[in-house]
Amino acid sequence: MLALISKLVLFLTLSTGLIKFKYLKTWHEKIFLVYLLFVFINEIIVRFKLRNENFTFYVNYNLYDILTFSFFIFWIYKMVTYKKAVLFAGLLYFACLCFSLYKESFFNGFLNVNVFTGTIIILILVVVYYIDLLKSRLAINFLSLPEFWVVTGLLVFNIGYLPILILIHANIETAIDTNMEMFILNLLLYGSFIKAFLCYKPQN
Repeated sequence: MLALISKLVLFLTLSTGLIKFKYLKTWHEKIFLVYLLFVFINEIIVRFKLRNENFTFYVNYNLYDILTFSFFIFWIYKMVTYKKAVLFAGLLYFACLCFSLYKESFFNGFLNVNVFTGTIIILILVVVYYIDLLKSRLAINFLSLPEFWVVTGLLVFNIGYLPILILIHANIETAIDTNMEMFILNLLLYGSFIKAFLCYKPQN
């Protein structure tokens, strides 16, 4: 039931983006919709695979993680003035990804090194964005900035996701209901994305 609700919220997020598409001016704003479409299609495929024992879902989740981390590193790069800091973080992530692909199985298991490093790097880049925002004139009306809500959603999600990763890695995830935790985090993430799309309005 929780998984179904999460997918409905994701669909609502994508639908909101499509409704607001005509107000998206730059290509990196429009490509955000392409990313959400990929996420939605990937979730549908995973749902199908979970019902069929002949398929595994590792490839889908690993591909999702790689594309998600790569996309948001690039997306934040386009948002901030600290280009070198984000570029360094991107190169560090790429190095960790290569190590993860070398040491772990892309097809038969999760890329744990990739997920841990990607999550931490995104959190660091969120801080970079906030510092950049505070030093700009846009800080006066930050609540009207779509990118502020996207980054805030990333902050909330990854802060909550990192402890879950640690618990799972330590094999003590049964101490909490990780399904409920992920459900809440996804609601907060997609809710922030919806708020970001709602910030786009006709130009007077």
